[in-house]
Amino acid sequence: MAAETALVTEGGGLAFADNTTSASSVSASSDTSNVSGPAKAQDEASAVLMARLQDRKIEVLSARTTDSTTYALPSGELETEAYAGPVRVKQDGTWKNIDTSLSDTGADLTPEAAAADIAVSDGGDTDLASVNLFHPVP
Repeated sequence: MAAETALVTEGGGLAFADNTTSASSVSASSDTSNVSGPAKAQDEASAVLMARLQDRKIEVLSARTTDSTTYALPSGELETEAYAGPVRVKQDGTWKNIDTSLSDTGADLTPEAAAADIAVSDGGDTDLASVNLFHPVP
């Protein structure tokens, strides 16, 4: 019987896999239907290892940008999906999906998460709206 052992450290970016054969090893099911949790890993090495062990694609968070998403595949290859425009923005150090739902933030209505600094007047102002375009930092 073959057993596969894996060690992944989130902070250090280290990944280790050991494929050993032992008569006394416990049978491990290859059924991945019980795999739960987000399909993402902090770095490429961890994502490749997790994809191989879980037999599903895992997002490589360190490769995430405003207009692309990179996945590690069970085969060990990487797949990048590129979008025509931004699909997420980095706010306060955290990636957030674009959400143009407006919230009342006092004197203005502003989107939850947008690729530009947008404010729409909630009435009584001389400006109907203001838009400041910027190039988001990935």
